[in-house]
Amino acid sequence: MVRAFVNVEHGYTPIDVAMSDEAMRTKVIGQAWEDLQAWRKKYKDLQEFARVFDAINETRAGRAGRGSARQVWYNVNCDK
Repeated sequence: MVRAFVNVEHGYTPIDVAMSDEAMRTKVIGQAWEDLQAWRKKYKDLQEFARVFDAINETRAGRAGRGSARQVWYNVNCDK
């Protein structure tokens, strides 16, 4: 199954449209990071997910070098 739509600004938008528009992409990626951090916080004590947490850390480190609007949004909203 492939996710075809994402919820952006009070409605669903085709994912290819959302990912090709910088403002919508920033919101989608930002929401995904928020969801991921909430999941991580919930399951932080489960050793079975240690490799998943490592992958999250690597992805986060890879994003740190980007100076785009996405990174600014992430720094403000997700780096808590």
